[in-house]
Amino acid sequence: MKLTPEQRQHFDEHGYLFFPSLFNPQETQNLVAAVPELYSRQETYNVREKGSQAVRTNFAAHMYMMCGNGTKTTALGSMTT
Repeated sequence: MKLTPEQRQHFDEHGYLFFPSLFNPQETQNLVAAVPELYSRQETYNVREKGSQAVRTNFAAHMYMMCGNGTKTTALGSMTT
């Protein structure tokens, strides 16, 4: 994806970009459905609030998705659980 000068400026000023049409409704539904399982994991990439199990931040969630066959799919390939 190539950013426009306006998008780059917005990112430089605000630290984020918003792409409301980047994912279709089914993709969005799949991502939202995956969040509870990702947050339930006791992994270092789930940063939790102090004194609580509430997840404050999840790093690299796109790299840790479960497949229907019980394997974890990562950017590096698949590994059994």
